[in-house]
Amino acid sequence: MLGVSGKLSIISYIINLLHPYLPLPQPVHLLILTDKISKLRLSLLNNSTPISPHSPSPTATPPDFSTFKPATESEISKILSSSPNKQSDSDPIPTWLLKERSSVLIPTITNIVNLSLSSGNFHFTLKEYVVFPLLKKPTLNTKDLSNYRPISNLSLISKITERVVKSRLTTHLSSNNLLNPHQYAYSKHHSTETALLYIHDHLINAIGSQQWMLYFLAPPSI
Repeated sequence: MLGVSGKLSIISYIINLLHPYLPLPQPVHLLILTDKISKLRLSLLNNSTPISPHSPSPTATPPDFSTFKPATESEISKILSSSPNKQSDSDPIPTWLLKERSSVLIPTITNIVNLSLSSGNFHFTLKEYVVFPLLKKPTLNTKDLSNYRPISNLSLISKITERVVKSRLTTHLSSNNLLNPHQYAYSKHHSTETALLYIHDHLINAIGSQQWMLYFLAPPSI
């Protein structure tokens, strides 16, 4: 008894002998999938006003976001207290010492951050960082340079400024509904687990409705 693949091989061989220039028959499931994709492409081309549920347009023009709200001393103090006791070689004093003398230094740090926000400039000294190699896994060969990941260590003032800017930007995007609801990376209350649950729910619903689903998983390099 020949299986399905064996029968298809014999049929293809006979067709090649009788009609060497005819194209080989394609599997039925591939023909169905090709037809589904062709119909989907045609329907998208005929849709003059395509609206994607994954990237809805804002209901109104968002307000202008040309300036940053100045940081307060209490905000800088909260960011500093929540920062880990790590420092870069470019930091003039250790982080733990800065925390102990925060009552004296917080006004100066706040002025530095607000000058950067108001002028739109990030001083070149704040852009300096120290790069050190970190082994990706303890079991990897330490002599192979490709097994290391470069880690850049910025100064504490740079990190504080970045957190203030991130807070202002996130507030603007959230309050004006500019964040994609399916944005799972770097989004609060979202993670890879919620992304997998969302895909799993779509697959289950499609299977229950006897619908086709096509997922394209691209590597990060694309």
